Amino acid sequence: METGSLPINQQNTQPAPETTQETASPPEPQLPEAILNTELPLPLLKKDDARDIYDLGEYNLAVYTDRASVFGVPIEGGIPERGIYMARLTSHWMAKTNIVVPNHFKAFIQETNDLNQFLKEGESFQLPENLAGRCLVYKKIEPLEADFEVWGYLTGPAWKEYSETGNVFGHPQISGLLQSQCIPGSILVAFTTDAEGNRKQLSDDELVELTGPKLLEDIKSAYVRLYNDIQRALRVNGKFIVAHMKLIFGKDRKKAYIADDILTPDSTCYWDMQHYKVGSPYYSFESQTLKAWLMHTSWKQRGPLPQIPANIMLQTIDRYRTLCERITGK
Repeated sequence: METGSLPINQQNTQPAPETTQETASPPEPQLPEAILNTELPLPLLKKDDARDIYDLGEYNLAVYTDRASVFGVPIEGGIPERGIYMARLTSHWMAKTNIVVPNHFKAFIQETNDLNQFLKEGESFQLPENLAGRCLVYKKIEPLEADFEVWGYLTGPAWKEYSETGNVFGHPQISGLLQSQCIPGSILVAFTTDAEGNRKQLSDDELVELTGPKLLEDIKSAYVRLYNDIQRALRVNGKFIVAHMKLIFGKDRKKAYIADDILTPDSTCYWDMQHYKVGSPYYSFESQTLKAWLMHTSWKQRGPLPQIPANIMLQTIDRYRTLCERITGK
């Protein structure tokens, strides 16, 4: 027996394992580039949560960026392409609802040279290509210093108040209603917001003082017609329910107009009718994937958001696209 050798029946006769290279993890899906800020050679009036507003003289230009938040917390990097679908939805609804309630919408800027007709005489510039399809032109109008909200279903603060008191924003309701159930007749409420962001619900007397009795009656009549017409249209075409929505009214020559954007995901809660069931809670259609993912993380709805995986962001973008396509048909 050779030194260092094993008897044949004790030798390791198994073939040596094949040398394999480690398989690399698949790369993260690539996200489209988000537009978070714009710089145009026009006077900048303000930046709100999602839009950059520029002064065109007689008109204002609203550029819809991809800035976004979830549960009231800003999303670092925004939601790519979100502004495109926000602009399309606003343009669609402004055109559709103008026959019911007048608004100050003037044009949807889809080509780089479409804006020149609204510039002052002698001025001209070409809109950057990545902003075409994100811009709306509005006639300037005096806004009312209040946000009007229409609540048609028991969700969020409406459900919380009803389950505790039987009221919805101070309005008594019949007993026995369930979460996400339709509120008989729907409810219009108005809020003001102070410099610190605190909201205050306005009483009827405070609303009359703000608007005057005639304008307030016009607004109440307008919201009923508008909400009912939208619900009918969506049930037939988009297969969505509007659980609640925010409206900004303005006045021109003592007449009420819809001001600002309308029926975008920023101001409206859309529920998918295909999955609607009384008694269950729902997130708005476009944010459902993102909010459901966040609720399964360790994040406690306070402080900065965790890093959102690319696949969750892509699914969220697809939900915005689907919402827009199912409502507008394109």
